[in-house]
Amino acid sequence: MTTPLLLRSGAWALALCIPAIVHAQIPNSGFEQWDPSTTPMVPLGWATLNAVSAPGEPMNERVPGHSGAYAMRMTTRQVAGTVMAAAAVSGSFNGEGFPWSTRAASLVGKLKFHAGEEGDAGIITVSMMRRDPITGVRAFLGSGYLAWSEEATAWTDFTVPITYVNEEVPDSAVIIISSSDAAIMGVGTQLTLDDLQFQGVATGIGRDEHLHPNMRVSQRVGALVLSTELGGFRTIDLLDATGRSFVRQQAEGTTVTIDTSGIPTGVYVLSVRTADGSAWSQRVLLP
Repeated sequence: MTTPLLLRSGAWALALCIPAIVHAQIPNSGFEQWDPSTTPMVPLGWATLNAVSAPGEPMNERVPGHSGAYAMRMTTRQVAGTVMAAAAVSGSFNGEGFPWSTRAASLVGKLKFHAGEEGDAGIITVSMMRRDPITGVRAFLGSGYLAWSEEATAWTDFTVPITYVNEEVPDSAVIIISSSDAAIMGVGTQLTLDDLQFQGVATGIGRDEHLHPNMRVSQRVGALVLSTELGGFRTIDLLDATGRSFVRQQAEGTTVTIDTSGIPTGVYVLSVRTADGSAWSQRVLLP
C-alpha cells in the first residue's frame, strides 16, 4: 500500500491591477540553469525533492522549453512505496524566498499539464512578504493560488492573481509549486513550467468575503463554520502563508465546523474541495 506524502500549499487570489509588465528578477525564471554536479540535476535557485528521487526517475527534470532551451517538468512518482508530488520552492525550503520590491498583481507563465489520476491538479502558490526592520519578523502581505487541472499538451498561458491584505510594499516573494493536489496525488501527474514573470501592479486590497456564491464561511469563537450547496464537502485545509497546514480535514455533508482553537492569530488560507470536484480558496483572519 502506498502512503501519500502531502505537499500542501495554497492561497486564494483576486487583485485589481493595471496592465503592465514589471521587469525584475525571479531567480532562474525560465529554468535555463541546472546544476550538473548533482544526480539528478536540479534547477539553480530552486529547492526540490530530487535528492530522494528513485534512480532514473527524477521528480524535477530538464526538458525542452517554450522560449529558451529548457523548462522544468515535475512528475508525481512513487518512491519506496510512498507517493510523492514533485515540489519546487524559490530559494530554499526555509521560506525566505527571493528579493522583490513591487506589489505585483499576478504571476504569469507557460505550462503543460497531464493528470495521472482524474481530478488531480498542479498547484502554484505565491506569497509576498516584508520583514520588520526592528523585530526581524517577516509579515505576510499578499498571496496568490492556482490549481490547474485541465489537460494541456501544448504550451498554455497561466495567470496567478495576487491579493494583498494591506497597502504595504513587499521586500521578498516566495513561489511554491507542486505537481499534484494533496487530496489526489495521482502517480504520473506532470506539470511543466517555463517563462515565469510577475505582471502588473496591484492597486488595492482584496475584499471579497466569499469563496463562491454557493459557499459561505462564518466565524465563531474557536471555530470556522462552512456551508455549501455544491453537493457536500470532500477535503478542507487551513494553511499559513508558507503553505504549512494547520488543519487537514476530510468532510462530508453540506455543513462542517473546523476547530481553530489553539491556532495562532494571523492570516490563513482556507482551501476547500467539494464532492463534485470543485476547488475554492479564501483568505481568513483568525483573531
